[in-house]
Amino acid sequence: MPYTVEVERRFEARQGLQAAVRSALPAGASVPVVLRVGITFDDEQLTDRGWFLEDV
Repeated sequence: MPYTVEVERRFEARQGLQAAVRSALPAGASVPVVLRVGITFDDEQLTDRGWFLEDV
């Protein structure tokens, strides 16, 4: 049976450096960002502990 795990994190990134080329964002401006990561795996990929990912 396949499983999918998705994680989503929302945050604001701030422009902190002077752009070498013309930028629509002035220094110090913030931009909303959504980062979404997903992993899909099957039963046979699980460890004996029932984990797909081990502690690193």
